[in-house]
Amino acid sequence: TKRHHAKSLKADGNDDIRWYFVQNYAITVKPANIANVRPMVEWEPMKALVLQWPSGYLGNQSASKTMLDIAKNASEVANVIIVTDPGGTSKTKNALLGNGVSQNTINNKFFFQETVLDSIWFIDSGPLPIVDKQKNTFAFADFRYYHERPYDDGVPTILGRNLGDLGFSGPTATYRMPVNTEGGTFQG
Repeated sequence: TKRHHAKSLKADGNDDIRWYFVQNYAITVKPANIANVRPMVEWEPMKALVLQWPSGYLGNQSASKTMLDIAKNASEVANVIIVTDPGGTSKTKNALLGNGVSQNTINNKFFFQETVLDSIWFIDSGPLPIVDKQKNTFAFADFRYYHERPYDDGVPTILGRNLGDLGFSGPTATYRMPVNTEGGTFQG
């Protein structure tokens, strides 16, 4: 059973969320073979595109149309993982159907991860895929995200832990470090 801590109205409410769900925010030990690890770059072949899509955005026609079009077109060349809020999967599937995505495509190309969210900005809070050059495997690097968006900050670890449940080859290691970023474009 998933437990969700309601946001507090006091100043340290965001810290409370991190304290109740420490498994999503704890700093981890870096990869043992860190010298053989590199960040994955945006033009490399990918198995999936990840979108963070709170179902509340489905009411905004402009934002919804853009996200539906991205998801629909991406599903023609890759799997699509949609991170949505609890109960958002069925709403999102209905919106995809309404945008011309077939039920067969939804069943075979779309994967849904439900969790509490703060915003739509996955590019900012999402994990940085890293590749082990010797083993040709990947993991996630997870940087600290905005203090006032604790739920978004936990998404990379939740996603890495649940990749196997989503139909991929299994969970992936997520390395969380004490480095704050606001995400977006990563340039190495």
